[in-house]
Amino acid sequence: MCFPFCLVGPPPFTTFEELQRNETQQLLQAFTGNGNGHPPVLLGDFNHGPASATLIAEHPANYQLILDAGFKAPYVTEVGNCSLCADNPLAGAAGAKKADRIVDHIYVGNGFDVSGVKRIWDDNRAVNATVEFLPISDHYGVQLTYSRNQDSSHGRVLSATLLVSVALPVFNWLM
Repeated sequence: MCFPFCLVGPPPFTTFEELQRNETQQLLQAFTGNGNGHPPVLLGDFNHGPASATLIAEHPANYQLILDAGFKAPYVTEVGNCSLCADNPLAGAAGAKKADRIVDHIYVGNGFDVSGVKRIWDDNRAVNATVEFLPISDHYGVQLTYSRNQDSSHGRVLSATLLVSVALPVFNWLM
């Protein structure tokens, strides 16, 4: 009996980047050709992101796969502050790299108007009885307000406020 997993033969991927590329391709295949007429929204801790003057890239080719599929990354283009930051004391080994990155995303497909893009939960809060102040997560959250292009009067707030790292969580908005 194999617990929790059984692998017969060599592992299918030799690097985390290869594994992530495969997961990203599967995600895009599942949600870009869904045929329901609704553009998808993908959100979560993707562990990939672009470089900028103040950020280092994290598996940028996998980030580019999402953009090449027609998604926009409003937090990256409108705010651009790190979501996994070297100065966050909870970042542990990720913060030990001493480099800021954007790895948490809300990707929107065509058909959405977006506003109010911002980073959230980046302040320190009392976390115990001795009143130690820390951020509530090792990743800061990202938030935006969106509406369908044809219905901009009814904005909805969508937040990727991630408390733990999870593998490619997805939200596909269906009307």
